[in-house]
Amino acid sequence: MIRINLLPEEERGKRAGRGFPGLRMPSLKIPMVPQTIWIVSVIGVLLVIFLGAYLSRRIAIGRLDRDIARMETRLAKLKREADLVQSLETKTRELQNRLGIINKLNRDRFLRVKMLDDLCSRVPDYIWLTSFEEVSSQIKITGLTFSNLTVAKLIEELSESDCFSGPDLVVLRKKAIAGQDVMEFTVTVGMKEASPPATERQRLRRGRG
Repeated sequence: MIRINLLPEEERGKRAGRGFPGLRMPSLKIPMVPQTIWIVSVIGVLLVIFLGAYLSRRIAIGRLDRDIARMETRLAKLKREADLVQSLETKTRELQNRLGIINKLNRDRFLRVKMLDDLCSRVPDYIWLTSFEEVSSQIKITGLTFSNLTVAKLIEELSESDCFSGPDLVVLRKKAIAGQDVMEFTVTVGMKEASPPATERQRLRRGRG
């Protein structure tokens, strides 16, 4: 069945209210949050963020400090090792210098022996040596003979020597000894390097090993 309400709108509202006596529509009130609470909340969040960043930075700084301490400890250890290596290198150089001096003395010893032996084997007959003097890197040989040819023969022999080099006649003059005329001469020669005999080289090599 269709019902048509012909009452004016004002009457409709009154009738609708009277139709359910005691029934009221509840009114909703939304509480408003004070602005101060929002500000405090934002400040609190910012403080938490800043505090977290500060703590994170402090942790990173502490880690770096520990790394620096470890590196300093490692550096001190490496410095001690470097000082030890330098000390060993210094001692090694000193030992090598001493060995060099010893080897030079050995070479000079064998060189002198070989030079004298070679000179004695090359002196011609009727030559008498009066001095054998080492001056710097040269040797001055002085002697007596009866003939210039004998001196020339001595110079020729020395030029073929393995111990001497560049023989040079610097003095040749007459001299009377016990009423006898003789020729006094002075010859200078250079020295060649000579190695020690094989047996001695082996002994020195075993000593260094």
